[in-house]
Amino acid sequence: DMERQRIKERTQAGRAAARAALEATGRTHRGKESLGRPMAQDAAAVVAWRKENGASIAQTARHFGLSPATVKRYSAAAA
Repeated sequence: DMERQRIKERTQAGRAAARAALEATGRTHRGKESLGRPMAQDAAAVVAWRKENGASIAQTARHFGLSPATVKRYSAAAA
């Protein structure tokens, strides 16, 4: 119980430090550009390529090495 509390406190402190550094410098305390998982590809580039080539979701996924679900998500966000 006590150890869980200590882990929780350290985790919260790390998150707070990352958020504070992100607001102050645009990067987290470890030099990352965001707190979340990095994007697989540039969403705008994927959507633009798909429109330019009239490609299907499957073709676009193969071209960029992404899953079809990722291409769908990028396309939905751009719409």
